Amino acid sequence: LTLVTGSGGLLPGCSKLQRTYVRMQLRRAGVELVEGERCFKREGLTSVDGISTYVTSGPAETVIRPRIVLTCTGLAPNSDYLQGSGVAMDPRGFVIAHEGTLQVTRAAAGQQEGVSHAPACTDQVSSATASPAAATCPTVFVAGDLRSKTPLQRMASYAKSEGRFIARQIMQLENAPHGQPRLYRAMPRILSVSIGPNDGFLSVGG
Repeated sequence: LTLVTGSGGLLPGCSKLQRTYVRMQLRRAGVELVEGERCFKREGLTSVDGISTYVTSGPAETVIRPRIVLTCTGLAPNSDYLQGSGVAMDPRGFVIAHEGTLQVTRAAAGQQEGVSHAPACTDQVSSATASPAAATCPTVFVAGDLRSKTPLQRMASYAKSEGRFIARQIMQLENAPHGQPRLYRAMPRILSVSIGPNDGFLSVGG
């Protein structure tokens, strides 16, 4: 069994102690680790038994001939329809929001190219923003994987928490539009990693 971890390495976001422990247990179980590299299929090198050849991106170019390939490709936002709407996005296309209210941030001048059929982000400035420079769209919110945030928060539990918070924010806007908005606080991260039937670790917070 060979595990190619990609540019993020093994368990990005976890502590050095946790990564070292998991690395030790995987090697003890006979897993070959290729860290910090990507893996590509080499065309034209399929063997007579139908097994394809893969190579890694490192200078050593590790050659792998697996019978089964499991691929984790990461996450890309489906935000093209927001181009030109006035919504600020990071370089990868995730929507930038105020950390406290989850209201989307307005795009800076010159960053609103394109045509969008999405609701426009007006020039109004929310009173809940931390500073005038962090102008937000008062009635437009974002939650879940579309929001720009740390990769370890791209989990269903966080999306559910954000959705509930936004629902309460919308109700408050309807009932008391000039009231003081609530501030969102991300739930503590809880990460459980299993390493075989009798081993693993639990990480809380961070």
